[in-house]
Amino acid sequence: MVAKKNLIGMKFGSLTVIKEVGSNKDGRALWLCRCDCGEERIAAGKDLEKKVTRCPKKCILTEDMTGKRIGNLLVLRQVSCHHS
Repeated sequence: MVAKKNLIGMKFGSLTVIKEVGSNKDGRALWLCRCDCGEERIAAGKDLEKKVTRCPKKCILTEDMTGKRIGNLLVLRQVSCHHS
């Protein structure tokens, strides 16, 4: 039997693991995850580690660049897109 990793608090892309919520039919651990946008989803640990899962809204989040310079440009604020 392979020891199960504790993924709580770990981040995979935009998803952060909140807690374990059981196991799937193959006995693999299922984890409740929260996206940076606030949406939640349940994902299998092996999928998280292979980065084959994402936010249920398929959002694309980028690093907040507020206050950073890019060449002679200064980023004033981050503007979020709205889901349809």
